[in-house]
Formats: sequence, C-alpha cells, structure tokens
Amino acid sequence: MDTSPPKENPKGTLCKALASLKRYWEALEIINHCLKFVSNTIPVEKLELRSLGAQIAYKTTDPKHGYDCARYMVQQRPYNVAAWNCYYKVVSRLVGKYGKHAKFLNAVHNKFPDCVPPMIINGHQFSMISQHQTAAREYLEAYKAQPGNPLISLCAGKYSFPYLVNKRQTMRMFEGAIQKREA
Repeated sequence: MDTSPPKENPKGTLCKALASLKRYWEALEIINHCLKFVSNTIPVEKLELRSLGAQIAYKTTDPKHGYDCARYMVQQRPYNVAAWNCYYKVVSRLVGKYGKHAKFLNAVHNKFPDCVPPMIINGHQFSMISQHQTAAREYLEAYKAQPGNPLISLCAGKYSFPYLVNKRQTMRMFEGAIQKREA
C-alpha cells in the first residue's frame, strides 16, 4: 500500500504560489495557457485550474479573465450555490459586459428552469439598472420555486409590493418568511 502523500498538480501549485505573492496576472496567464493549449491535462486538474482561476479572478482589478473559469464552474454544477456565489463575485465586478452575462444566464435558465440562483442574480441585475418590474418578475419566479427561503421572500416582496393588486397576499408572504425565520 502506498503511503506517500498524494501528488499535487504542479501547475496549480505554481499558480497558488503566484497568487499568494499577489501576482494574479501571471497566475491567470498560466491557468489560461494550460486550459487552452494543453490537451493532455487530466479533467480533474482542469477543474482544479478553473476553480483556482475563478478564485483569483475576483481578487484582480479586472476580473474578465476569470469570467470563463467561473462560468465553467456554474455550467458543471448548476445547482451549486457556492459556484454561483463565485460566479456572481466575478460578474459583479465586470463593467460593460452585461450582454454576455445576460445571454449566459438566459441560457442556463432555459436549460435548468428550476435553478434558482440565476433568477436571483437576474433580479439583482435588473434592480441595479432600475428595472424594478422586471426584477420583481424574476424574484417572484424564484419565490415560486423556493417559497420557504427568507431572502427570496424579502426580495420578492420588496420589488413586487408596488405592482401587486392584492396587498394581503404580499403581507402573508412577508409574515410567512418571518415566521419561518423565527422557527
């Protein structure tokens, strides 16, 4: 039985070392180079490099290089909230790239209509550009998928309140979220 420690990915180790020295651009350059040009990389190593690239990307001043890494992570695990958190950290820092991001979210939503994180992210994006009615629609869709989630209830209630005819329905939604939160 082999008791030696598991072999680490040398590319990943080098990139981690560069990131610890705050040399993010060099680390991302190595990651992108390895992912583009090295076809014999083991799939597990590619996943590790993409994950590392996404983590490094939101530490840089321009996270566009990590967008593809974060997007790939979400594509591989569309129901993983941690992957979506990483994706949103990268995307929230992108300036002027909303079109590419919106297309991707739309594609994910079409492929996985019951996946809640893209609905929430879409709602946040629409609220940031003052499209509150569209944000309300996204949040209400998320609320239908997960009515017991207090964060979703809060977002849905905040943005849908002015548009709902039945104010009692909105109050019941808030009260239900508060009761679940206290329980």
